[in-house]
Amino acid sequence: MALIRAYRCRGKITLSAALLVVASAMTMVLNGSSTGLVGIAVFVFLLIMFHRKYKKLPRIFNLLTMTMITGGLFLGIMAFQIQDIFSFLIVGVLGKDLNFTHRTGIWNTAIQLIGEKLLFGYGYLRDSDYASLFNFTVATHPHNYLLYIAMTGGALLIVVWLAGIVKASRTLNENISSIYCKVILFTLCSFLVMGLTESLVSTELLYPMVVLGMKADKISNLPYQDKGVIILGKRIIWGRKG
Repeated sequence: MALIRAYRCRGKITLSAALLVVASAMTMVLNGSSTGLVGIAVFVFLLIMFHRKYKKLPRIFNLLTMTMITGGLFLGIMAFQIQDIFSFLIVGVLGKDLNFTHRTGIWNTAIQLIGEKLLFGYGYLRDSDYASLFNFTVATHPHNYLLYIAMTGGALLIVVWLAGIVKASRTLNENISSIYCKVILFTLCSFLVMGLTESLVSTELLYPMVVLGMKADKISNLPYQDKGVIILGKRIIWGRKG
């Protein structure tokens, strides 16, 4: 939101917005959150690559394809142990073992539990409820976003969530020339990557970002307030009123 405001008010990434990104990254470092570090790294990488307001994105790069890719990666981890390919990153950089610190066992149990209540799921569960279901005191959620959705609301909630993703992806694609829409897309992509190993139960801003994606056509029409004018080849920015 700070980046969107920066582009809205100044037409570029401001120092305060950049410092906020740095502060977010440092927070992840100090907390020792490897998932958070991966998420912020994905966001910053995409921002650096495509931060120019009118730079086009590859056509294949959109919210729906990112959802399919992250879903495919999760299936690959579960079925084919593809995490072995990235052992240098998982073990050497993130400090995790190749079963993602017992996550694969939790995922297998979650899949079995989902099969028992496939249509509507289990509804809202507290940490202690998850620990009881998993018979594992530290398993306070399924440690995967898609499994969390399936356990909470079953196939019905998965369909509703996918409908929101498809709607947001379509609207973002139609307005992706706007830097506002790029920032929203990069944020949602970061959430999806983090959701591979976390349920994102404390990430309340995920759903508002999906809604912003659905309303990308309205957001993309917001003008840059300080466009300025070109005089003798130089861009002059007028001071804002009020």
